[in-house]
Amino acid sequence: NLSAPRDLGAAEENMFLQAYAAGLVMHQMAGFDRERLKRELLPDGFEPGTMIAIGYPGDPDALPEKQRERERQPRRRRPLSELVFGSAWSEPASFV
Repeated sequence: NLSAPRDLGAAEENMFLQAYAAGLVMHQMAGFDRERLKRELLPDGFEPGTMIAIGYPGDPDALPEKQRERERQPRRRRPLSELVFGSAWSEPASFV
């Protein structure tokens, strides 16, 4: 199924949005043991595309100091002009 990666990405985004709206947090992981997951949890014929942890946010006071400080910092996002390009790579699209 050549569209499976795209469909998986769309499903993940919807899950993230719904989790956030419900006061939950999600963390997507790339560094997991795919072969072990297949062997122990998945029926034959399935391939793991991702692994996601979902739960309620923890108490920042329970974190080590360095992580606690980072957790309390305001979130910063790169401007769209650095991410969305128009007619040439690294040329910002006119609508951003």
